[in-house]
Amino acid sequence: MADFKRGRKSQSQKKSSESRARMKSQRIATKREKVTHSTGFAFFEPAFALKKPYQIGLFKFQPVIPIIQTQGVADAFSNQSDYGKYAPFVLNLMAELTTCERDWEHIMIDEERFTDLESEDRRKLILKFSSDIILLLRIRGLTNFTTPFDITGSTFQDLKSKSKTVELRVRSAQSLIEFMPSPNPNPRLPGDEDFKWIEENCYVINRLNQDGRMNFIHDIYDTLNFPNMSVQLMSIWAGIESIILSETPGTRKSIKSRCAIILEDEVEKQKSTFNRIGELYDFRCEVIHGKKNFDMLSHIGDFDLSTEIPKIVGENTKKLYESYQLLTELLLKVVARGKFWTREELRELQKGFSV
Repeated sequence: MADFKRGRKSQSQKKSSESRARMKSQRIATKREKVTHSTGFAFFEPAFALKKPYQIGLFKFQPVIPIIQTQGVADAFSNQSDYGKYAPFVLNLMAELTTCERDWEHIMIDEERFTDLESEDRRKLILKFSSDIILLLRIRGLTNFTTPFDITGSTFQDLKSKSKTVELRVRSAQSLIEFMPSPNPNPRLPGDEDFKWIEENCYVINRLNQDGRMNFIHDIYDTLNFPNMSVQLMSIWAGIESIILSETPGTRKSIKSRCAIILEDEVEKQKSTFNRIGELYDFRCEVIHGKKNFDMLSHIGDFDLSTEIPKIVGENTKKLYESYQLLTELLLKVVARGKFWTREELRELQKGFSV
């Protein structure tokens, strides 16, 4: 009785208290899982292994271990036919971007509380923010992946423990079983500084899309894994022209001069960039208008495969990769500026440029 009066608990009381705490923790975890959304990242050769998780605002970008966590999950999906859409990516699913709606409870969107939105609107909003992060990852250098689907009701890490409760949604443009790397010759896994930059620019990208103009950029980066070099090239240049708003007559000159003055500060560098962009644009026109063939075979033929690391020796692939780099550099300038150039601003820039 003395022990009880001093506030001490018996062993049975301690066990009962610990049991209640565990049950409460499990209930909280179960509630979170129901409103947890995750996007899967399928990595292909060369495969990247994420060493640690990164927090990006309300999202976490974390590793998934395919051998352990992604197999034996056929019973996890509420719609059993969804496993057939999931299965082809089992061994390539190596990372995920995940968030829980409960962490968004105090977020205001256009003066409306997140929790007051309809369920589908909440999901679409989270999808929009996750797509912004995916785009930032790509323009920062991580390009050797697709995002074939999203799930609700679990993370991919925990999928194995679920039973008929997980909903899967396919991203059709990204659900490519036969993967073709995007035209980035040096894909890399971002580090601490990259993720810091991504977190700082998430709302910049979101703000840039107030008029819907960024939707086109999202679509372009989503389709850059399409296994056709001409389609890749056409998509890249469509993105470039959407940023610099080329005009007729004088399309070629407006593209070269606007890109040069945006990307370079020094006159000599502007002139060099102006001339090289002219060569890249001419190549684009030759391919798109059928004057030059640029298919998978010619792309492969542009590599010297006699060395341990294949070396690019063909001009066509070099110009494809340079075109991609041009698009990415322009987009990085837009992000740094926090807004697109208007047509009037670009006209003024062009007036101030002389070769």
